[in-house]
Amino acid sequence: MPRRQSRRRRHEEAADWVLRQSRGPLSSAEEAALQAWLADPDNRRSYESARQLFGAAGQAIASDPDLRAFEAKPARPAGLKVAVVAAALAIGLASFFWADGPMRLRADLIAGIDEMPRVTLGDGSVVQLNAGSAIAVDFDSGQRNVHLIRGQAYFEVAPDRDRPFSVTAGTTTVVALGTAFDVRLGQADIAVTVTEHSVLLDLGEDRTTQLNEGQQGRYQIAGAQLTVEDSDHHRALAWRDGKLVLDDTPIDEIITEIDKRMSGKIFVTGASLDKQRLSGTIDITDPVAALSFIEQALDARTLQIGPMIIMRLD
Repeated sequence: MPRRQSRRRRHEEAADWVLRQSRGPLSSAEEAALQAWLADPDNRRSYESARQLFGAAGQAIASDPDLRAFEAKPARPAGLKVAVVAAALAIGLASFFWADGPMRLRADLIAGIDEMPRVTLGDGSVVQLNAGSAIAVDFDSGQRNVHLIRGQAYFEVAPDRDRPFSVTAGTTTVVALGTAFDVRLGQADIAVTVTEHSVLLDLGEDRTTQLNEGQQGRYQIAGAQLTVEDSDHHRALAWRDGKLVLDDTPIDEIITEIDKRMSGKIFVTGASLDKQRLSGTIDITDPVAALSFIEQALDARTLQIGPMIIMRLD
């Protein structure tokens, strides 16, 4: 097993053991399995690191009266406080940092939280990645395919009649027809915006749609529904200039964009989460200022535990 993959698995196993212990005493069989696993010095070091991370979050919560009183989402059991939530988040945070190990094994190019690299591929095509995005390139003598594994990317395709150029995002494939276009892979949808010429959108199961210059296709993953509409290029591609143009945009989409540019993790709670929307333009090259703007605009409360930021919307 490659060294990086082995280290990533060890970290994940350590986090899993600490999480199991947080839920209550281990069974005799589990305790025996843990001790056997800890016999490896590398495993023990990972385990101790996970325990320290878990303990640091708990101490921060216990020492802060505001944090102890901070309410979790109403959808959770009544009376649940952030102390309980943060205990789980501590382990989630460990996995969050370690989880990019598998991504680095899959991806050929990963953008950092403060990067939007513009790269020329082997065929002469140019791709620009949004912050936190990742792609894998699969070129051979008969085809050119780029896998958008995470995030968003803008493509300017070099012509090559013998090798069609396509971008796969989730279950959707975008086939270039001599063109420039933007692809965003979201948690709930996949958006394709065409800025030059056209593309063929392949949704699988013999479902194909052509998008022309000036159009955007948005595919809802859950309902397998595609909507096509005219697109404002300046708004759709504002991220390339470090801007986020909002037009009655849901708060969760805004937070997702800001989160890409922060080293920690943002968690949003509150009964009105699904009702909050904003319009305007935000400079997302300064994510702290952008988050502060949202906090003031929505009269939200924000608490920070190390790299974790918890925002409460009333």
